[in-house]
Amino acid sequence: MKKYLVISVICSSAFMIFIYALVNNGREPYSYNKKFHVDSHRVSPSLRIKIERIKKDSLWMHNIKKTAKVRGLTIPAMIEIEANSLMAEDLYFEEQESREQSLISRIKNDSIWFYKVKKQALDEGVSEEEMILRSVKFIMSKDDK
Repeated sequence: MKKYLVISVICSSAFMIFIYALVNNGREPYSYNKKFHVDSHRVSPSLRIKIERIKKDSLWMHNIKKTAKVRGLTIPAMIEIEANSLMAEDLYFEEQESREQSLISRIKNDSIWFYKVKKQALDEGVSEEEMILRSVKFIMSKDDK
């Protein structure tokens, strides 16, 4: 019996908080409300930069507002989602670049592999660096499949 009472109190409290948020943000539900700004203490400096970049771009903000409305989110929440998406893209490209550099080093440090790449470069009439990059891109494309 106590368990059901506790659950009903929690549910009614959550519902009241939800209604309170709707009423307080009801005047301008899809405009940027500074009260609900992302907590700057938990945001990394690079994420903060991305958020500011988004806020300064009027077309981007227009699209954010439309998307937030469709998804039923606040503008700040949608901005944070978009900024996190940008961070994920950056991380992906950094990983790819790091992987590329690692493969280039492996080719140059492996005398047999480097000899084969040099021979292939001569056969195709391109520089060694160009052939190394082609080899790396080929390897990465095979690994991604």
